[in-house]
Amino acid sequence: MVIRRSDEAAGTRLVFSAFSRHPHIADQWEPRTEVIVGEAARGATPHELGAQARAKVATTVNQLDLYAWLLGLGQRIYRSIPAPIRDALRATVATGTPEKPATVLVLSDEPYVPWELAARPEGWLPDEAGEFGSENEPVFLGAHVAISRWLLSDEPPPSPRPPSTLTVRSTAVVTARYEGLLGAQPLPHAEVEAARLIEALEPDVVAVRPLFTDVLDLIGGRPAVDLMHFALHGRFDPQGVQGGLLLPPENTAARTPDVLHENHIRGRRLESSSFVYLNACQVGAGDGRVLGDYGGMASAFLEAGAGGVVAPLWNISDSTAADLAEEFYERCLQGPEQLPVAEFLRQIRARYTEGAVRLEAPGIDATLVSFQLFGHPRLQLVSSPRPADQTR
Repeated sequence: MVIRRSDEAAGTRLVFSAFSRHPHIADQWEPRTEVIVGEAARGATPHELGAQARAKVATTVNQLDLYAWLLGLGQRIYRSIPAPIRDALRATVATGTPEKPATVLVLSDEPYVPWELAARPEGWLPDEAGEFGSENEPVFLGAHVAISRWLLSDEPPPSPRPPSTLTVRSTAVVTARYEGLLGAQPLPHAEVEAARLIEALEPDVVAVRPLFTDVLDLIGGRPAVDLMHFALHGRFDPQGVQGGLLLPPENTAARTPDVLHENHIRGRRLESSSFVYLNACQVGAGDGRVLGDYGGMASAFLEAGAGGVVAPLWNISDSTAADLAEEFYERCLQGPEQLPVAEFLRQIRARYTEGAVRLEAPGIDATLVSFQLFGHPRLQLVSSPRPADQTR
């Protein structure tokens, strides 16, 4: 599915086309324009739609309230897709099987609309009884297909075609302690997450100091690694100046964090097509962490040469995010399953149902549907130990 911003001044229209390898699904070569559905009579801009979602997730404690709101948002997103493209998506969903779900790649130059959350009012698939609308069935598109994104760009990087495999020989992990810093509360689960990951991946892992110089060097290839995992705070700045990854200040007398901005990342070049896992968020209301428009950070890593990026859209639970990161590496890199990254994200989205939310089951919150993959929809991480130094 290809989505471009239109030239109309209001910025409320997107242009869609779609193509499928399935012969019974008609390609939509003719570009179709649709207004982004807003809460008012006029259309919303993609940026407004993303901002509304971030604000709601950041300020809502009641999980059923949030689920119902996200369902409504998902239906607005669905109605923002032209009818022929919706039909093609529905037919694509139906081609999947439990063993091999369908895949969707979204090629787009807008980073704001979470197309993964498109919710068909009738439901995407019936339940085991053949009924639509069961509260135990997942409602979002990204729970039924392994969906990913890639940037539309006039010139590389990134490459016009994302890689389908990335070899992981070495990993860098970055986390930080934020005690005593203004605007950055401690993230105890993130610290545990990083420690467990380092232990699991030894000896082919390096813990990088969370200082601006060290992280900038890491992104520039010193040390050269195939996978970067960030368990940090992030901050969204609507003005685009002070947002980014928050790092403890190199000046130990300072009480405000240093900020690694997306432009710092764009100015580097990764030594290899590294995979990047961004578990980096800003403290929001209550026990949550909120990340703003992360399309900018994810796209910055892609423009620096990354082969794939996983990043959250919004407010995520510190504990749930840490548990998901541990599960991700067990199932996508180390374990016997070796799941494709998008398939792992599909499976965790499928846990987020109204029935599970009503039961208040542990780990069932909007964190499950917050993560996006920028990469190939069948991207697999292939573990390959670093070869030992040769001697003579």
